[in-house]
Amino acid sequence: MHHDDVTGIIQVIMRQPQWNQIYNVVAPEHPVRREIYARNAREFGYPLPDYADGAEEGYKVVSGSKLIRDLNYPFQYANPLDFTYTP
Repeated sequence: MHHDDVTGIIQVIMRQPQWNQIYNVVAPEHPVRREIYARNAREFGYPLPDYADGAEEGYKVVSGSKLIRDLNYPFQYANPLDFTYTP
């Protein structure tokens, strides 16, 4: 989750109180770790990591659909592959 979206969601909740609700504050898109690690390695000039075969099978996706439905929040960074980082 990008910090700009986290603060944006907090502001939305404060403006339209959704007290006593629990939300999964996660980006709507869910690339696998392998994609994120490879992107970051390329961006920062690191060698690509090695992966065990089948390492991504059966991973769990945490849904933010309740947050999107209840708050109608427009994500600035819906895909973690679009996050910007500084070393």
